[in-house]
Amino acid sequence: MQLVPESNVVELQCITTLSIPCDRVLEAAKGKLQTVLVIGYDKEGHLYFAASEGDGPSNLWLLKTAELDLFKTGGLLPGVPLSTD
Repeated sequence: MQLVPESNVVELQCITTLSIPCDRVLEAAKGKLQTVLVIGYDKEGHLYFAASEGDGPSNLWLLKTAELDLFKTGGLLPGVPLSTD
């Protein structure tokens, strides 16, 4: 467990089916990733996509690997590495 700075809220590090604020997810990933895709909807409902890799095939591979991991976990998003191989 981790105490959220300047509050009395404890941030649990566990798998959840509840929605998590986007900014919290992005902050938690800072400094931990080698490659990243950010996919979502902006506040006007438009698709947003950004990637650290410059080529499409690498981004598609990462996306499809994440898709496979989602199938393996039944759709749960733990925010921790899922692949063990």
